[in-house]
Amino acid sequence: NYQRGAIHWTTATGAHATLGAIRSTWAGTGYERGRLGYPTGPETCANNRCTQTFQGGTLTWTPTTGTRITYK
Repeated sequence: NYQRGAIHWTTATGAHATLGAIRSTWAGTGYERGRLGYPTGPETCANNRCTQTFQGGTLTWTPTTGTRITYK
C-alpha cells in the first residue's frame, strides 16, 4: 500500500495499481476476495472517464455518475 493507492500482483494477472474512486469501489466489493477478483489491467483515463478491468468485470468512473461496476 502507498499513500494514494496500492499495487497488486499475481502470476495470472501481473502487477497493477489501484487508485482513488475505483480503488474505493473495489474495496467495497471485498478487494480480490470479492466478485471482481484481481485487477487485470491499468486504470486508463480519457475524456473525463476512467476504467479498470478486473478478473470479474470492469469499474468505470465519471464525474457525473461516480464509479459503476459492470460484471462479466
